[in-house]
Amino acid sequence: MRSRQRRSSPGSRDMTSHTRSWPCHAGPDLTSRRPTSSWIASERHGVAPAPGGLALVQDLLNTRASTQHSQDMLCDVTHAQLWIANAVKAWSAQRGEDHAPPLLTDHDADRLRDLRDMLETLISGVSVPTGHDYLGLAAIARDADGTIRWEPIGFGWRWLAFAVWIEVLLSQQGSTWQRLKQCPNPACRATFYDRSWNNSAVWHNLTTCAPPLSGSSSTAGPHLG
Repeated sequence: MRSRQRRSSPGSRDMTSHTRSWPCHAGPDLTSRRPTSSWIASERHGVAPAPGGLALVQDLLNTRASTQHSQDMLCDVTHAQLWIANAVKAWSAQRGEDHAPPLLTDHDADRLRDLRDMLETLISGVSVPTGHDYLGLAAIARDADGTIRWEPIGFGWRWLAFAVWIEVLLSQQGSTWQRLKQCPNPACRATFYDRSWNNSAVWHNLTTCAPPLSGSSSTAGPHLG
């Protein structure tokens, strides 16, 4: 088990250059909750975690506020720090390592919401401009037995961002990325992993999210979130 965190490149760029006010609406007080090895954002939606490190990406997407599932978990630095502490603990346990969660500044909650917005655009299938934007840094390490490992480096939101982008890359290479979907019901918007055999699921939950078919009590489209 290892605990490590390294300094980011001095030439790194922010995704945005401003800080925005983001209200924390009334909801359950989670700020006193102790970090656990669980995906707390996905849990509140009642969705099973995606396989492997893709669960980190899914959990970040599920921090968004919704009518059904309370407030934005990245609404301010206090809530964002709670979420990232749990997410890094769960991600580390999955990797058999012990990474310390990065400490966030007042600006980092903004950056994490920007990252979340970019990921939502990607899973929606909307075309995005190509480019060579700076997305983070990683260290490649070799264990005594010859095993090669990667780990994010840097501080604050950049550390988390690179872990997320590497997991996206690995998911795309493993042909699981297309199974990460967001429920189209605006009151829900849960991000779930489609486990149907033909990748045909549309809704997070047929009972609560899908509109009823006209003249029928059933609903269309499988769900395996």
